[in-house]
Amino acid sequence: MDIEIFKVVFNNIVLRNLIFEYVRDSCQFDPYENKERFTWNQLIQLPFVLAGNGYLEQLKEYFKSGSIHFLTKMEGFRILRSAVLGGNLNIVKYILEQQRATHLCRNPMGNADVLTFAVQSKDENFEMVRFLCGLTDIKWHYEHALSKATLTQNIELVKFLNDRISATSKDYHIHLAIELAARVGRIDMIELLSKGRENVLSSAEVYHEAVSSSNIELLKYLKEKNVVYTDVGTWSAALMDVAAERGNLEILIWLNDNRIGSCTNAAIAKAAANGNLKIIQWLHHNRTEGCAPDAIDKASANGHLNIVQWLYHNRTEGFTSDSMDKAAKNGYLDVIKWLNQNTTASCTVRAMTDAAGEGYISLVKWLHENRSEGCTEQAMDQAAANGYLEMVMWLNENRSEGCSTHAMNMACYGGYLSIAQYLHENRSEGCTDAMDNAIRKGYQTIVEWMHANRTEGCSSAGAVIAEENGYPELAKWIRENRTECATYTKEIYNQQQYLAVSPTFLSFPSFNESQSSSSSLGETFPVPVPRCKKADRVIPLKKQKMPIK
Repeated sequence: MDIEIFKVVFNNIVLRNLIFEYVRDSCQFDPYENKERFTWNQLIQLPFVLAGNGYLEQLKEYFKSGSIHFLTKMEGFRILRSAVLGGNLNIVKYILEQQRATHLCRNPMGNADVLTFAVQSKDENFEMVRFLCGLTDIKWHYEHALSKATLTQNIELVKFLNDRISATSKDYHIHLAIELAARVGRIDMIELLSKGRENVLSSAEVYHEAVSSSNIELLKYLKEKNVVYTDVGTWSAALMDVAAERGNLEILIWLNDNRIGSCTNAAIAKAAANGNLKIIQWLHHNRTEGCAPDAIDKASANGHLNIVQWLYHNRTEGFTSDSMDKAAKNGYLDVIKWLNQNTTASCTVRAMTDAAGEGYISLVKWLHENRSEGCTEQAMDQAAANGYLEMVMWLNENRSEGCSTHAMNMACYGGYLSIAQYLHENRSEGCTDAMDNAIRKGYQTIVEWMHANRTEGCSSAGAVIAEENGYPELAKWIRENRTECATYTKEIYNQQQYLAVSPTFLSFPSFNESQSSSSSLGETFPVPVPRCKKADRVIPLKKQKMPIK
């Protein structure tokens, strides 16, 4: 860098302020990310953050005002654990060697010690682990650390820890380590951990891990070693059912041919849910367990029309109203149309209600024109909560079920001012805690609109709620404009929270943009009908971290 240019730029107050404005904006975290950020003044008051981010000198300065030995064991453990997870060996040495705080190595609330966290840190040469194991005055729980180490797939680390464990140890973490080695498909680790130990491979879990990870080589290895499968353990599903669910026909046939594990009538239903017709057909022709009565329901829910058709023509178990209801919720209009035209299938009010909540307007219109079940007021409530203004408008103009106060309440919570305005102008249900909801999320635009256009107001806790959620500017505005908050204090709020008196929210299903089905394990990839466009959200205030006292 040219130092002269640097001086010219940074001595210009306008340019300097402009640069740091962009720096601050670029360092802002996504408000929906689960991350915290701190100012420097806050950072130097949080020893666990300093330790986790490698600020050794600042950590030393912090402890000048009070020894680490004055902290509670939990506070001290948290600092040491942060340093370990951050891979900051210099800070770990400072705490354990210079401060002689080895009593902080174990979690006082459980049996985990910092060695367990060390094996999970980003330290390929495991220098942290070597250092900790070299502290001979500490009794480490090596077995626990070993079980975590297998997931790193670092065979040298696993061997290093295994060498420190007696071959006669009966700790269950050794079994867990072998199961996790099976999960990641490491036969070399399984051989290392089972050597010299009796019966550590005789468990259902190892077979289940091999089947779940579709590792036929591991299955062959277990059979070659004469490892007997016993149909007991923590797994509730039969072994062949797991293979069917995972969609691995080769493993299913291998288990059947070698008479390992059992199968139930759930196998076909699991394969149906994932759209795997080959698995279904093989089970149909080669097994006698039959099919669970919800197979067509599960295939319908995940949009596998070819599976629905095959099961309907080749099996006799039938279906329930869940077939149409769940297909509607997930947007599979082609499945609904086929069931309607070719079977006696029916649906309930959940079909249109859930489809409306998900924004599938073409599907809702089809149900409106071709079915008589209708929907409930939750249809508009859910559509409003999830930001589908077009759906709210259509339901209002074409259906008679209406909505409840939850519609405006949750539209405000989601930041959808246009929906709140539409409901205000076209519906009479009103709202209850809508303004509190907007306050909680920092939507000052909505708060001000409600203040000017609605009479419900906010609760007396409104200003304190804004402060508690990191919006001091909004809290100031509320105190200046809302009389109900004038005498309400943080102490009253805290007391009410202690007594479990808190605002309530409508419990809606979790509506995700991506489907939750595991159809990637099958042969087809159904595509739901398009959703209507979501309304724009208002921009929330930027959160401000409250000062640390």
